[in-house]
Amino acid sequence: MVSSRSSTKRPESFAITLWRRPWRPAGGLAGNRTVLIPKDGTERISADTGAPIRGKDGKITGVVLLSRDVTERLRLDEELQRREKLRSIGILAGGIAHDFNNILMGILTNITVAKVYAGSDDKVVEEPTEVEEASLRAKDLTQ
Repeated sequence: MVSSRSSTKRPESFAITLWRRPWRPAGGLAGNRTVLIPKDGTERISADTGAPIRGKDGKITGVVLLSRDVTERLRLDEELQRREKLRSIGILAGGIAHDFNNILMGILTNITVAKVYAGSDDKVVEEPTEVEEASLRAKDLTQ
């Protein structure tokens, strides 16, 4: 039995358990994930599971415990999820820019048609030209 007295000397490699929670990996047995913090302060996450060893009479005579360090795998999974989110945002932004550009092209086409029908009257042509310039500046934002 391990003593809980504070005067007990711990080995240098001693790790404390920060938290433990049940989990079920895809297609696997139920187990626990445990965060261990060794003396150097780094957090290591382990996936733990166990199974009983039964004797011929069916009584439990022992237990098999398995613990794997899954810290790196979890970090890679998080990185992959982050990249997928960024990719999705990029696709969404590209679609919005494309739709916005289509709207601007409709505006620019209508301005051009209005200029053709207006003739040479400066006042009528002056306003659409300002709108056309603003639309072209907005179009440049999407490129």
